[in-house]
Amino acid sequence: MRNILFMLMLCTTYFTAFAESSKITGVDLNVEHPSGNEIASITQQSKKISGVVSDEFGDPLIGVTVLEKGTQNGTVTDMDGNYILEVQNNATLVFSFIGYNAQEIPVGSQSVINVLLKEDVQQLDDVVVVGYAIGNKRSISGAVERVRKEDMN
Repeated sequence: MRNILFMLMLCTTYFTAFAESSKITGVDLNVEHPSGNEIASITQQSKKISGVVSDEFGDPLIGVTVLEKGTQNGTVTDMDGNYILEVQNNATLVFSFIGYNAQEIPVGSQSVINVLLKEDVQQLDDVVVVGYAIGNKRSISGAVERVRKEDMN
C-alpha cells in the first residue's frame, strides 16, 4: 500500500508540473483505488484576469509589470494601461513599476482588477553637485558658485 501511495504522489506531482508548464487549464485528476474509494484528487482551475493600471491622477501607466506571485507568469500593461493575464484561482498578483510603490492583490473571485499605483516619494537629505573642468581662466566660460545648506531653505 505504501508503494502505491508513493507512486500516486509521484505521478500526481509530475502531472501537476506538466499541467502548469503546458498552460493546461481546468485540469481535473481523480485517482481511485480498485475498491472504488477515491485516493487523491487534484483540481487546477485557472481564469483570465484583466484590468487597467493607472496613477494617482487617473492616467494609465504604460509598461507596468503584472506578475502572478511565486511564478514566472506575467505580462506588461499596454499603451492604455490595460493588461490580461491567465492565473490560478488562488493567485496573488504583484503590480510593480519604477518610481511607484508595488502592490500585491489576491485574485479571489475577481475577474477584473483595476489598480491605482502611488508614487514612491523619497526625501533626499543632501544634494551634492560636483563639476570638474580643465582649462585656463581665459578659456573657461561660466560661473562658479558655492551653495550652502542654509541657502537652500
